[in-house]
Amino acid sequence: MAGMTEEQKEQHMRSMQEHMLKMHELSNQIVAEKDATKKEELKKQQLDLMKAHHASMMGRHQQMQ
Repeated sequence: MAGMTEEQKEQHMRSMQEHMLKMHELSNQIVAEKDATKKEELKKQQLDLMKAHHASMMGRHQQMQ
């Protein structure tokens, strides 16, 4: 975040916040879900979100080097 403008930092933080909110929402749905099949589907959605976030972070890391 060293070379970012204040606006870019704000956008980055908002993006991180949105990701965290989605992860928490899915976690709450997983815990509350009683149907095993639906629970596994929610877990897969959360895992896909985690993978996409990780790929995005790795891409940013590559750009910085």
